[in-house]
Amino acid sequence: MSLDFEGRITCHLDFILRGITFDPEEATRALELVPSQSFRAGESYRLRSGAERSRPWSVWHFSSEAAGLGDDLDAHARYLLANLEPKANRISYLRAKADFSTIWIWWESNQNTASFALHTDVVRRLAALADELSFSVIASSDDEA
Repeated sequence: MSLDFEGRITCHLDFILRGITFDPEEATRALELVPSQSFRAGESYRLRSGAERSRPWSVWHFSSEAAGLGDDLDAHARYLLANLEPKANRISYLRAKADFSTIWIWWESNQNTASFALHTDVVRRLAALADELSFSVIASSDDEA
């Protein structure tokens, strides 16, 4: 993706499996990937305030965020596809055991007006791996601070 304005882009794509009885360790074994984050339902964690909570569900999360791909959304999408598509049968099996799966597209710009695009073939391939595509789009001017 090339920028046609003087702006800063932050982007990444995430694949997330979530479920109450879902086993994230089984996903790690089946997919032979180190998750960006995983935890089990019932595990304790602390809020910033220090209050202790219990996780309501298990999660297995694989992200392109730490892959060093910069602001190229297409490269982030292709990174996820390269790691997940060859394991599509295993993902289908895990999706059946989970309550929810998504490909989450995070795109952030420091400009009030900006846009991104992904080729329809890339979107189709991503969509085949999860129950839904989720989008987080954040656009705000540095001048607003």
